[in-house]
Amino acid sequence: EDIEPNINASSETFPYSPQADIGTEIDTTIDIGTSYSMSVSVGGENNVYQWYKNDQEIPGAKSDAYQISSAVASDSGNYVCLVTNSTVPDLTISSKKVHLQVVDPTGITKSSPAIPKEFGLYQCYPNPFNPTTMINYQLPITSYVDLSIYNMLGEKILTLVSDKKHAGYHQIEWNGTDAYSNQVASGVYIYRITAAEFSATRKMVFLR
Repeated sequence: EDIEPNINASSETFPYSPQADIGTEIDTTIDIGTSYSMSVSVGGENNVYQWYKNDQEIPGAKSDAYQISSAVASDSGNYVCLVTNSTVPDLTISSKKVHLQVVDPTGITKSSPAIPKEFGLYQCYPNPFNPTTMINYQLPITSYVDLSIYNMLGEKILTLVSDKKHAGYHQIEWNGTDAYSNQVASGVYIYRITAAEFSATRKMVFLR
């Protein structure tokens, strides 16, 4: 796993290799009233999670995900998740910052959303899921996007996005039990994005 280098754990009791913080630093803008999810994914057991906003602990935010259900202007800020381990307390994993700005969509002075520097497809959350999961992707340029779901035989079962999208950060939900998804069975699925010269795939697990 990605572990901060300033760890005091003894290499004799718990070997590790210092690495960079986990995740990707993100600048993103959302409208007031919308929802936004942030999550971290680390291996191992006995992990303890705590989310921070502007270096201040967020009370009760003690899971691997933090959800803003209906954003207000005061939700703007810099978010980080600190992951420790109850078995080896000196181990510390820190997520890279999510710089979030919440704006009024009706305001004439609305700031332009930050534009990512590269294409990206993120791990869906939650995963495993039942019945819905959110898929996030980013585009550095306006591109025609195809985002589709495949089974493990390589058969396409659903196209979620097939359209030109502006540069920026995008999110879409998949409901595995809606009529359009044809009541898909439990199992492992692949979601794949193609945009310009970029292509990427990730796995998801649907549990009915």
